[in-house]
Amino acid sequence: TQILKEDSAYPEALIGRGTAYAFKRELHSAIDDFTKAIQFNPAAGEAWKRRGQARAALGEFVE
Repeated sequence: TQILKEDSAYPEALIGRGTAYAFKRELHSAIDDFTKAIQFNPAAGEAWKRRGQARAALGEFVE
């Protein structure tokens, strides 16, 4: 979180915080952070994967 206060466009920190949110079952916050990470770095495969996992945990499926 400290890094994000200094530089909110740091995808790795967003993924880390999103993962922490996911472990705490704060899935909407996790999805928000993963989405921001993807916006800053569309090639961040880990963010895409974890956002999909969080959405699946919420029952959000896209056909």
